[in-house]
Amino acid sequence: MYHWFMRTSMAKSNSSSDNLKPNGIARTTYPSDPYSSFEEWYDNYVAMKKFLIPAMCVFSTFNLVVGQDIRIEKVDAFDESITRSTKWYEVGKSSNGKVLMCAGWHIKGSALVEFWANTELGCAGAIGNYVMFKFADGSTLKIDTDEAPVNCKDYASSFFLADDFPDKVVTHIRLRQGDTYMDFVVEGKYTVQQLIERAQ
Repeated sequence: MYHWFMRTSMAKSNSSSDNLKPNGIARTTYPSDPYSSFEEWYDNYVAMKKFLIPAMCVFSTFNLVVGQDIRIEKVDAFDESITRSTKWYEVGKSSNGKVLMCAGWHIKGSALVEFWANTELGCAGAIGNYVMFKFADGSTLKIDTDEAPVNCKDYASSFFLADDFPDKVVTHIRLRQGDTYMDFVVEGKYTVQQLIERAQ
């Protein structure tokens, strides 16, 4: 079942942060592989796993400031399931000026967040990857399974299930990919919760 962990790609891409737009303006291109690769992998692995494991509770709804653009939206012709994602938005900045981008996803009834940073941390999808959130009330949330297929290209993005994401103010985000992590102070036009909600 875990054979996908061994599918690594060591080829380096010519990715650049030149396309990164600061201050909440969305990227319009995917940082590495086309989204269809992730969706196909999700159908074959994550959806099957979630069929065997009870789904998490749907996160609470809240008033959303509309305005995020949808990057991908399609409806399956047979089962009418929806795949939708927002464009990329800046959600955090590190102490050395690196930027953390986020997109919300909705795939076959599941909510996910996709993170990408304009710094080389390590492989997306690797064992040990996680994202951690610190909230204004001092509590933390760690999502310790990176659902992305293993990808070792520059600036590969990680996917985390977020069906049960709390409606609290996020102040810091820590992203670990491979053996390296980086902390980001939350700032940007939209919150993580708003991106998740917009993709619903």
